[in-house]
Amino acid sequence: MPGTLLRRLRAGHPLRLKEERILGPETTVLASLVRSFAALLTPADGNAELLTAWIVEAQAVDLPRLYAFTCGLELDGDAVTAALTCWADVALRHQCM
Repeated sequence: MPGTLLRRLRAGHPLRLKEERILGPETTVLASLVRSFAALLTPADGNAELLTAWIVEAQAVDLPRLYAFTCGLELDGDAVTAALTCWADVALRHQCM
């Protein structure tokens, strides 16, 4: 079951530790950041604050392409925030435009 595997890959599980040894610390950090960003792709209240925290965390990692991605998110901040928050409610779509 995919859900079971994802739960096993969370911090502290032996498979998670094995993943880090195989992939290396940078790839493991990147994978974790990608997973947490993917969770933001379901529009919801509070995602704007979560995105801001995610950007700060991602920029603290020494991964130049990830840093460039976060800069792009900041440049298009209003559009990104609208996509991650406003579109959660169909009634708000017209207000966001």
